Amino acid sequence: MVAGEWTKLMDFHLSNSVCDEHGSIFMARGLKQEEAMPEETEQLVVKKVSFNEAYEMVENGIITDSLAVAAILKVKILLLEGNIK
Repeated sequence: MVAGEWTKLMDFHLSNSVCDEHGSIFMARGLKQEEAMPEETEQLVVKKVSFNEAYEMVENGIITDSLAVAAILKVKILLLEGNIK
């Protein structure tokens, strides 16, 4: 996927007790599908879901990756507050 627009949503520390690793979350818009170029050892599986389905997957403990959870919850808050459409 290639995005036409990137919006930074947040920065955060992934583990502020034992390392200085940090993360940044961006929202990508204006997406278009292009051909993937995985490395030889990668096997890509694409599953498209709506945002609401992704949110439900977070709520049900199916999506548990901390970066994905933070991003999805941040976008949900922005949607509820009317800050993005």
